[in-house]
Amino acid sequence: MNNRVLSLTFMAVALGAAASFVFAPSARAQSSCDLGFALTHGGIAETDVNGDGLTCEFNTVDSVTGVWTTIGLDNVPPDPSVPRQCPNPSFVPSPWPCGMSPDRNMNCIVCTKSTPGHTVVVDDQRRGGSCVSNPTLCTPPDKCTTASCDAATGLCVFTPVVCTASDQCHVAGTCDPATGACSNPSKPDGAACDDGNACTAGDHCQAGQCTPSVETICPAGTCNPATGMCS
Repeated sequence: MNNRVLSLTFMAVALGAAASFVFAPSARAQSSCDLGFALTHGGIAETDVNGDGLTCEFNTVDSVTGVWTTIGLDNVPPDPSVPRQCPNPSFVPSPWPCGMSPDRNMNCIVCTKSTPGHTVVVDDQRRGGSCVSNPTLCTPPDKCTTASCDAATGLCVFTPVVCTASDQCHVAGTCDPATGACSNPSKPDGAACDDGNACTAGDHCQAGQCTPSVETICPAGTCNPATGMCS
């Protein structure tokens, strides 16, 4: 078991001292939170199943690392018919003590998202229903991800944007999550290339352009770029 699994497990055990085990779908009122969780307006959007803007949250901080952890639940019982899937690719499945909040669907898996200084933990029971009848469920987390609906499973399929080299004197860049645009870095100067002109030799990249080192000079006539022969 790696350190991350251990830390999540220890956190869940600590939570168990303050919060109850999860409840069956019919066991509590529609507006209740698990013991130890605070009803929150405008909290973790990924846990707001019914879209009323209300969630239940439990916050704790690691006294050694200073990392805050927010555990999120919806303020309504879960729908057991909803497919199990993390909200989007920014969350990753992680093992969790079975049935301990926020594992409301009792499959011993939660979804975690880590940013500097903050970890968010939610159940892997995403917003209600199949994406076939509600395509808006498939909302990508950023502009470097595309989203589609798998009609066979009713689950969202998230696909990262793959940046490719624009030409032989550039390398594949990286995608900007804010814009969806790929960067276009040049190959190092001197990298080999081919300008497609048979009348040149020693082609190499220079500032992102394929540049010849030598050009054929014909004593009479001109050089045919397709053949490299003088006319």
